[in-house]
Amino acid sequence: ALTDILEPGSTFKTASLLVALDDNKISINDSVDANRGLYKFGSATMRDHNWNKASAYGVLSVPQVLIYSSNVGTARLIDENYGKEPEKFVEGLHRMGLATHFPLLPGTGRPVIRKPNKDKSNWSRTALPWMSIGYETQIAPINIVSFYNAIANDGKFMKPRLVKAILEDGHVVEEFKPEVLIDKIASKQALDDITKMLTMVVNEPTGLGRQAKSDNFLVAGKTGTSEKLTVDGEYIASFVGCAPADDPQIAVLIIIDEPQGAVHGGGAIAAPVAGAVIEQTLEYMNVEPVYT
Repeated sequence: ALTDILEPGSTFKTASLLVALDDNKISINDSVDANRGLYKFGSATMRDHNWNKASAYGVLSVPQVLIYSSNVGTARLIDENYGKEPEKFVEGLHRMGLATHFPLLPGTGRPVIRKPNKDKSNWSRTALPWMSIGYETQIAPINIVSFYNAIANDGKFMKPRLVKAILEDGHVVEEFKPEVLIDKIASKQALDDITKMLTMVVNEPTGLGRQAKSDNFLVAGKTGTSEKLTVDGEYIASFVGCAPADDPQIAVLIIIDEPQGAVHGGGAIAAPVAGAVIEQTLEYMNVEPVYT
């Protein structure tokens, strides 16, 4: 959770779209053509998860891009709006705390988020589109969940705490108080829009995060699936979200490293685990159910 840096995959699409929303490059009323799940950026072809099926995506609204986790839709939105100035996109990621290093324990992973130099000699045609969908970037799980926690926390980005206080014989010897690192990672409008979209990912009947849905609490979140560069045919499945979405009490990240079997997507593998963890934790915390 702290030391291993990994390519976050589709959980990163939330950050990409939030940057574009906050910069007023896109709105939730916009749409993009996913081109039946296949699109060329330079000499490389990007694919959606269903590119070879009849269900391959055509024109999608911005919320649908997140609901269906469209690689092509996300990458086209970011590439068309930041292709000429990719440094602005990377600056947005830094602005939202994703590049923050948390020295919580020795060996805590330091985020690696590439930034083009002045003449862009370190930057390829594929860098921006692939970065937008969670590749070409390595961050620790603590960074992922801290970013989603900030969304749930009205944009307030907190320093993670492993220890709240040290006690001796029942008395507080030392207390570690909450520390705000960024007052607001994005505008209220952008945060409201992305929260609405994350809620749809879980609660829409066709949303890829629907297996995290709860009968008792409103869950908002995002699935993630990334292929490991170091091991052929192995994946990392994840789900990250918060609940209750309208009054968040917890943020949860589930990562399953190298899931076994034919199914390896975050929606099928990690989302059900996240749903169970959220349900049981909120019940333990005596949070009142939203649904009856």
